[in-house]
Amino acid sequence: MLSDGEKSVNKKKILSVIRPVIFLILLAAVLLRVYDVLRWKDTMGAYESSMQQLYATPRGLIDAVFMGTSHVYGGVNPDVIWEEYGYACFNMAVSGQDRNSCVHHLKEVLKTQSPRVVMVDIYAAAFERNHVQANVYRNMFALRPSYNAYELICENIPAGERADYLLGFPIVHTRYKELNKYDFVPYVPSVFGRGFCIRYGITEVTHNPSVCLNRTKTALDEGQRRWVEELCALSKEHDFELVLMLLPYEMSLEERMMFNGIFSYGADLGATVLDLNEYREEIGYDYTRDFLDASHLNIYGAEKTSRFLGEVLSGQYALADHRGDPAYEFWERSADFNRHVELEEFFQAMELTEIARLMSTLREVTVVVALEGDYRSSDEPLEEAVRSLGLPEEFYDRGGTLIWKDGQVLAYAPPGTGREILVDCDRYHTAQIVEITTDDGRSVHQTNLAEGTLSPVDGLSFMVYDNERDRLLGIRTFY
Repeated sequence: MLSDGEKSVNKKKILSVIRPVIFLILLAAVLLRVYDVLRWKDTMGAYESSMQQLYATPRGLIDAVFMGTSHVYGGVNPDVIWEEYGYACFNMAVSGQDRNSCVHHLKEVLKTQSPRVVMVDIYAAAFERNHVQANVYRNMFALRPSYNAYELICENIPAGERADYLLGFPIVHTRYKELNKYDFVPYVPSVFGRGFCIRYGITEVTHNPSVCLNRTKTALDEGQRRWVEELCALSKEHDFELVLMLLPYEMSLEERMMFNGIFSYGADLGATVLDLNEYREEIGYDYTRDFLDASHLNIYGAEKTSRFLGEVLSGQYALADHRGDPAYEFWERSADFNRHVELEEFFQAMELTEIARLMSTLREVTVVVALEGDYRSSDEPLEEAVRSLGLPEEFYDRGGTLIWKDGQVLAYAPPGTGREILVDCDRYHTAQIVEITTDDGRSVHQTNLAEGTLSPVDGLSFMVYDNERDRLLGIRTFY
């Protein structure tokens, strides 16, 4: 039996061990949370990360993967292929994705996915290391801690700087002044997005067939050969079809000849070669409209490229159509989100029938629709638009104000409704319909939603609020 004194001594010894352990555990938890706030979160700008989108994707769903730099994340849109064919494609491109990053990012994909096809844009052969520091961070800090991430840092970062990258804190602690909302709460598209970056800008570019179709090839250096060999080895190990592709951009003759060498060496090792420059007429590229700048396609060029790649996948690989399968919800959500972006971008310039068509396909959009005055004499196809939205016949016959969301009528106030109508459109916004008297003595409706007010105007009026993206798109009237 221990004496009371001995018990007291033992208790103090135990506490002297437990207290530091508890403190270290709490300190580690706090530091991990701080690091999560400060860490680099995007691979393509605007808090959107293809790697986070990959980690959110359930195992074993991806059919085809696209690898590369910003040429690819702005040039290949998996949503187009999904809507056309139902193939579960994923864009694993990262800004300035160098050769080592390409290999290790693909290894990260292969931890949880078994794609049938991997298409790698070979532009990375044109540079050995990233000269844009932000792109170094995007590539090095995209991966979760793992041996794969450790190897990537060791291969890309000089020995004297590796400790900072492995620890993370010495680099990301400088971000305090630039923190914003999405450092604390998730940026939702970085969950369900499929790796595409929407870019609407237009630049007319020079197209030189004598360069982009040149067939002279130059010898590859050791690093370029090793990159192709590693990709081919992964293809054999994981049983996927490796496609070496090249998206169009204003390349130099030296780059063109080097790309030819990559294609030749890859083909010798069993890879498939797909040079989109050779199919430029079939794809239908418009060099006055389809480019963001000399190096990147915009959304119009990306749509053409993606339709062509969908045709390639359809014609050469027996992929399944997953549309309607709830397991592939992220692909449907991604396509729907990009339709939201399209509606916002073009809402003020769209024709009536196009607005009605797009709104009829969207979820999480609240639309206030008003018919006032002598709308039946309008030259616009008002009745066709009302019918295409599936609105009740009574609405076109009588007029008034209607609130519509996701194919459902939330409220209808026919002419003469004197009472106030309140409708919850989501957790944060309530639409209010009230009756007011105009200067000429007429009783008409006025609707308030978010920051917008739809006042009475003759014709068919829309006020559109995007619940998904939490913004008022504006008001349009057709008469």
